[in-house]
Amino acid sequence: MKAIVHIGTEKTGTSTIQEFFNLNRARLMKIGVAYLKSPGPINNRKLATYCMRDDFIDDHIKQLGLLDHERRQEWKREFLAEFQGEIQGLGSGAQSVVISSEHFHSRLRGRDEVQNLKEILEPYFDDIQIVVYLRRQDELAVSHYSTHLKTGKFRDEVLDSRVSADNSYFDYYGLAKKWSEVFGFENVTLRPFVKERLERGDVLEDFLSQCDIDSRIGFKFPERKNETLSAPLQKFLRAFNQAFPRYQDNREDLLSRDLRNFLIQGLSGSGITGGEKVLPSRAQALEFYQRFSDGNNRLFDEFFNGESIFSGDFSRYPIEPQVGSLPEDFLAQALKLVASYINLKLINEVDVKTVKRSAGPGLMLRDVGLMFKDSQPEVALCLLREASKYRPNGPKILAAIEELEERIGQSS
Repeated sequence: MKAIVHIGTEKTGTSTIQEFFNLNRARLMKIGVAYLKSPGPINNRKLATYCMRDDFIDDHIKQLGLLDHERRQEWKREFLAEFQGEIQGLGSGAQSVVISSEHFHSRLRGRDEVQNLKEILEPYFDDIQIVVYLRRQDELAVSHYSTHLKTGKFRDEVLDSRVSADNSYFDYYGLAKKWSEVFGFENVTLRPFVKERLERGDVLEDFLSQCDIDSRIGFKFPERKNETLSAPLQKFLRAFNQAFPRYQDNREDLLSRDLRNFLIQGLSGSGITGGEKVLPSRAQALEFYQRFSDGNNRLFDEFFNGESIFSGDFSRYPIEPQVGSLPEDFLAQALKLVASYINLKLINEVDVKTVKRSAGPGLMLRDVGLMFKDSQPEVALCLLREASKYRPNGPKILAAIEELEERIGQSS
């Protein structure tokens, strides 16, 4: 049986590919192609997590509650049994198995971790093919910035100045070398994430071609989503994430997470998209890309017969960096959503305990209000007055209200 393992990279249409295989699971099985459920019904991330080093802790490990070594080993035993059972139960109708997760790229940083994947697959597959899409590093980093904010982080820089040439996330030569050494040069397919080089100019069509699947035989196609955040939402989330950290003592703050997701969902369709997007300058983007020039040149020489696979056009970037903007109507809508979310939590008796265990509505409203006290005083005052309903004697709230009323009164 053949395994086709799609390892990313991140920000190269992986969600669309995974949603296609999930949507068409039954139809694909009829033509002998299986898409596994045990590693995750859409994104097969659990398999990447299984292969990670035991001392590596990422967001998925925290979400699964696997900080304790014994609990992590127990989870790995349970997962392996489920994974092996699913493969063994496929029957003779399955001629190939597709596995997809961008976390193979981002999480399996060492050769030993890639070797772990090979060892779990080898007993069941006589042919293992690796497929990976490569996007120019600066474009990957800019696209990843939205994900950075969605997951609760708040770095100011779009292009991280700390990233070095050997960073495993961006070092494509190291990636290609590592996977080729483990699975064999002839079994690793590197595809440039460049429209002109993709089958029909589309990454899903291209991947289906790699799997020898004809896309014209009655499949359902997922809706294409633009996962990049709007300019105002980028700016707002960066400030929100600073005020409400995702993790407290290595444990995820569920209220912070749920409110963040609620805001992203509500504000993504707000229609308020004005303002400049957060972007590095042209010179910054070029400098970031050039950090990887030595590795890229080796990649081109050894895997692409000396051909450069990336464009040298950086005209999409502004001359000066764009720091983003936050229109007042967007901020007002965001704060209304914060208030409505808190009210929903209070109405639901099951969730009241969650609210009380976290900062509580008064403190949350207070912190958001204080966060915007200087940049948007009118909206901050509105939110702080709402906070005072929950904490009528809160000294910070009362002092801020008094200060803002005086300041706004003087300017009117």
